[in-house]
Amino acid sequence: MKSNSQSLEIKQILYLIRQNWPWFVIGALIGLLAGLVYNKATNQQFQASTSILIKTEDNNTALKSLYKDLDINEKSTSIQNQIAILSSYDLNLRTLENLRWDFSWYEDRWLNQQDLSDNPPFNLSKPNYFNEVKDVPVLIQAISPTSYSLSYDAETTINGKKVKLQHKTAVDFGKPFINDYFNFTLTQATGSADDPGKEYILQFNDPREQALAFEGALDIKLADKDAEVLNVKINGDDPSRLVEYLNELGQTYILFGLSERNRMADNTVRFIDSLINNIDSSLQTAGNQYSAFRSKNKVLDFGKETSLVIEKGKDIDEQTAEARIKLDYYGNLKKYLNDPAGIKNLVAPSVVGITDPSLNNLVLKLSDLFTQREVQSYTLQEKNPRLEALDKEIKYTQRILGENINSLLSNTQQELNSLSVERAQLGQQQATLPKIEQNFISIKRNFDLNSDLYNFLMQRRTEAGIVKASNEPDATIIDPAISDTVKPIGHHGGINLLIGAVTGLVLAFLIILLKKYLGSRIRMISDVLAALDVPLTAIIRRSNLNSALPAYEYAHSAVAESFRDVRTKIILHWPNHSGCKVISVNSCISKEGKSFVSSNLACMMALDNKKVLLVDMDLRKPDIHTIFKVNNNLGMSNYLKSETTFENLLVNTIRGLTLITAGSHAEYPSELLHTDRLNRFFDLAKKQFDYVIIKNPPSMLISDSRLIDKYADLNLFLLKFKYSARTEINYINELIKINKQADIFVILNNVSASNDLMNMKGYGYYHEEKMRTS
Repeated sequence: MKSNSQSLEIKQILYLIRQNWPWFVIGALIGLLAGLVYNKATNQQFQASTSILIKTEDNNTALKSLYKDLDINEKSTSIQNQIAILSSYDLNLRTLENLRWDFSWYEDRWLNQQDLSDNPPFNLSKPNYFNEVKDVPVLIQAISPTSYSLSYDAETTINGKKVKLQHKTAVDFGKPFINDYFNFTLTQATGSADDPGKEYILQFNDPREQALAFEGALDIKLADKDAEVLNVKINGDDPSRLVEYLNELGQTYILFGLSERNRMADNTVRFIDSLINNIDSSLQTAGNQYSAFRSKNKVLDFGKETSLVIEKGKDIDEQTAEARIKLDYYGNLKKYLNDPAGIKNLVAPSVVGITDPSLNNLVLKLSDLFTQREVQSYTLQEKNPRLEALDKEIKYTQRILGENINSLLSNTQQELNSLSVERAQLGQQQATLPKIEQNFISIKRNFDLNSDLYNFLMQRRTEAGIVKASNEPDATIIDPAISDTVKPIGHHGGINLLIGAVTGLVLAFLIILLKKYLGSRIRMISDVLAALDVPLTAIIRRSNLNSALPAYEYAHSAVAESFRDVRTKIILHWPNHSGCKVISVNSCISKEGKSFVSSNLACMMALDNKKVLLVDMDLRKPDIHTIFKVNNNLGMSNYLKSETTFENLLVNTIRGLTLITAGSHAEYPSELLHTDRLNRFFDLAKKQFDYVIIKNPPSMLISDSRLIDKYADLNLFLLKFKYSARTEINYINELIKINKQADIFVILNNVSASNDLMNMKGYGYYHEEKMRTS
């Protein structure tokens, strides 16, 4: 019969709607008004997008070979790193600085401000050197074709101090407005004279705040897990600016990536240029000396010994020059070892002729680690595990590189010492030659050394320039943002009105339900006394004890005393009691305490040395078997279906109390209760027991209880304090009026000690002692 109860609930809901239809109309109107206000207070949101292809591999074999020759690290491009760069604050700030959105125009509208940046009401020019106060609204209003009024009244922070800015004046178009906070010139824009007197808001933007806002609005994801394409989306209320921003962001990102690829080549060129500048003047001087000496002394050739001295001296000088360059490089490398900026600007060791593979790898690895950390720091906090792991790897690489540098410094210094000894020995041999030949050897040695070093460096510079010229960006924009692909997102317009109306209807319904089921709850005992047509029979105190049978397990508790009061009034109701009496425990709706009251009342009657039978007649939602912790496999439903005998139903519990559970699931309880088996059941029960206490199903929801109540000598109706509705009192009053119930007792259940207990102060000496009755 579950469908019947659902049908009843639907009918009650429909009746509730019909009875309160004006509230639904009001709710819908309020919702429509809220939707209209929301539409006015907010702007339609749009989404623009662009697609960027990330190049993770370079197929240019010749360029790869040139990179290898120069030992310039060709970094692999990580997709996750590129996402971090694109979404970084730094790149977004660079983008905004390129766009130069220094100021914005707005128009005040009802509940909203309309952005007029794409169609400004006036032309504005300002000097680049002046830094205006940011985010202060300046009100501009044309007062004539030649002048306008300017005013502002705001509080802002300048250099960490709060400053109150207030000003109002008239300014001529075309003349600059200058004070400590602003410096700009306004001229009339085309069409601005069409609406004279309208007030506009001018606001100078803080690029840092803008960068944070755009950074938060970006959504960057891989187009596919196996793809190398990034989909970049951004949300906002100005479609044209979204398109312009995404395209500039893409270009700024590409230039950033290209500059990173060119960094090592640029470092190499700068380093070589600094060496060439030092050599250039020395080479010119040495060349002039060499030419002048040969011309003056008519030197054409010398003997074999002189040639050998020249060649050997040239070798020693070349080795010495190379060793000194190495020594300088090692010194600079050691100096900048712990400096990220210094490491980032170092050149590859091979540029200065150092072919140590271990050193090359360590320098390039350290540079790469610093770059990775810089990229990761754009989006990660300092305590992030990935950053901490990178820091550990950087420290380890620095330590190994430091040990390597110390060793190389020592070896190079020893090499210089050895070359110095060889040079001294060669000097002794040179001293035996004629004076003119000695002078020629010195001049030629100086010229050859500078000339060879110059040619070597120029070759390296050319190679580095080729690398830089051959570099390509790591990324390509394959789908630029265009206005045709911008799409509206979210709800706006008529959809918001519909949502508002539906929300208003739902809220109206919820308020009516709350009013019905909460506002009409029994909150005071006086409410029951005033509305009930018969006296309130008894009050059962709320049990704070951890027991389903406090009347039996805690005999000295206040709740047990409440059940003694009910037992006494039942006994007094039949002063000349003879035979068996059937007591039905009822409530209008579920969860008002029928199982609790019927079980504890049965225990209390049994403690009076009576033979009591407790029967769970709620065949739809049985639960008394859980209170007494017995199984529910066999019970009333089985008896009514003729599946068992009366004797097989009886379950002994405490002394004097016998229980009959509801039994296995019954598909049609009402039909079972219509059978003659129910008559037979009560005949047998009355012969064996002094009292039969029945727990009934809710009487307002289903009709089963009425089929059972006709067998009852006394009907106990429960009202639950702060739960039952006042309409239930009306229902009980109607039952009394139509006089279809034998006798009715009304009991108020679950009343706490803090509430008005109808002057029942005598109950104050009872305490909820957790003492089991013996």
